[in-house]
Amino acid sequence: MPRIGESPYINLREFDEKAERIYAKLRADLERDHWGEILIIEPDSGDYFLANDPKEAERKFYEKHPDKLFFMLRVGTLAVHRFPGRLRPVGIRMKGV
Repeated sequence: MPRIGESPYINLREFDEKAERIYAKLRADLERDHWGEILIIEPDSGDYFLANDPKEAERKFYEKHPDKLFFMLRVGTLAVHRFPGRLRPVGIRMKGV
């Protein structure tokens, strides 16, 4: 997966699928213990970060991965889902580039 600034192109479908596979593996434990919290996943490393609000989750993420893109959601729902600087509603899929 390219780092921010490395390439203007990213395959968003592949990015989403990687993150969704990671969430699927963690889902049962996260939904039992962290329902409603914000979860950020870095799809390449599998690292994930939990917080009560998006800003705190982003802060934790950028401490470890300052130049990577992330996948964000609210545990138990897909109410929050975004890439840095670009919000998009769930259900709207961007074509891979």
